[in-house]
Amino acid sequence: MRYYKYQVRLIKRLLSGASFMVWILPGKGKTLPVIRWLWELKNRGDQPRVLLISTELIIYNVWPDEINEYSRFKGLRYDICHGSTKDKVIDLVHDGDFDIVATTPDTFVTLYKTYPAMFQQFDKLVVDESTKFKDPTRNRYKQIHSMLKKYPNIDQRIAMTGTPQPNGELQLFSQFWIVGKEKVFGGNSFYADFQNIYFYKPEYTFKWRLLPGAEEKIDELIAPWIFQPRQSEYNEMPPIIEYLWHVDLPPKILKLHKDMLKNKAIKVKGKDILAANAAVAANKCLQISSGIVYRYDDPTNPASGREPLRVHTVKDTAIQELHEAVGAANVLILYNYVHEYERLVELFPDSMDIAKDKGAIQAWNRGKLSVATAHPASMAHGLNLQKGGNILIFFGPNQDLELVEQVKKRLHRGSIKEPVYVYHLIARGTRDEDALELVDKKSIQQQRRMARHEGA
Repeated sequence: MRYYKYQVRLIKRLLSGASFMVWILPGKGKTLPVIRWLWELKNRGDQPRVLLISTELIIYNVWPDEINEYSRFKGLRYDICHGSTKDKVIDLVHDGDFDIVATTPDTFVTLYKTYPAMFQQFDKLVVDESTKFKDPTRNRYKQIHSMLKKYPNIDQRIAMTGTPQPNGELQLFSQFWIVGKEKVFGGNSFYADFQNIYFYKPEYTFKWRLLPGAEEKIDELIAPWIFQPRQSEYNEMPPIIEYLWHVDLPPKILKLHKDMLKNKAIKVKGKDILAANAAVAANKCLQISSGIVYRYDDPTNPASGREPLRVHTVKDTAIQELHEAVGAANVLILYNYVHEYERLVELFPDSMDIAKDKGAIQAWNRGKLSVATAHPASMAHGLNLQKGGNILIFFGPNQDLELVEQVKKRLHRGSIKEPVYVYHLIARGTRDEDALELVDKKSIQQQRRMARHEGA
């Protein structure tokens, strides 16, 4: 078992008993040193009592796979408190008969509301993918905040991510509160304080902006609570190489796109398609760029009946041409809308969806699946797909930086031997270009912040 230098440093810091955030890029080895830390504790007679909160994919696949891969770790007891095993594991916790209990963010919320006393048994918390708690207004953060306030026995708290602020600095507050509570931001325990001290909201806008000097002050406050390798400590890997694959839409479709942005209303096949506001209109434009736009019975209610209306087939043709252009290589195609998934099934009848089709992950990793499909949200964190291929195609732009970065890292992982090629299918002169530019800006902002804490 070989550890990189930064993994050895991480193990030592974990053994010190400190609470902190772990910023390690996706695919670079966060889980192994954390498991080694817990094994070391048990080996020295200090039984770990760990609550692990992560996604289903990670708790059912990544952690047990890592534990079972190395014989020395098999003495660690690992139980999943989720689904049909929940009641059994709750009894184990109450009896103190456990090392690591893993659950998902939403199941944690249920457990804390229903069986709050069980959390007296834990002394350590590991959140594997802290961005699942990035929104301090959501119930899952409110519950973990309450739990940590109520049970100070959980005195070592570790939160891990490779994408700490996919949509800006406001998302840092809740993640750092989990590890440092009031100590991080100068005694401020509430999100509203964080907003008011470091941000302002310009008149007639919905977005908070940093006050002058606030970025530097935030960096100063969070620096002691971060572990992050130096760039030079990462093992060298082949690069990710990205291409824009442009397509040109017919003039009449570009006019539809322009009219939707300007008027928030268009007519397709004699039917009115309305957008309730500018944000909805922008999303409709992404649908127009893709080839099918949804018409809702009630434009103000997304839950109302909807009808997909075809406006062009340009991207359908382009994805087939791109598939032919890469030759015999296996490709993973990412979609955003249900209608895109349905079209991909028609275009590639032998394809399998990573989340929807049983056996798809295994077929891909054996190299037996020439076309795989997936929605980014269904296969982002933790999944290892590096063995099946090295070509990723976005049928349309996804505006969530966290999902985009995590998806790329499902192929671009530690032992890959070839570059990963990422193709973005973009309709020229449309919202596709704007969405891609937005993600690029978010990526640059996140890279700058992580660079400032390199080697922490």
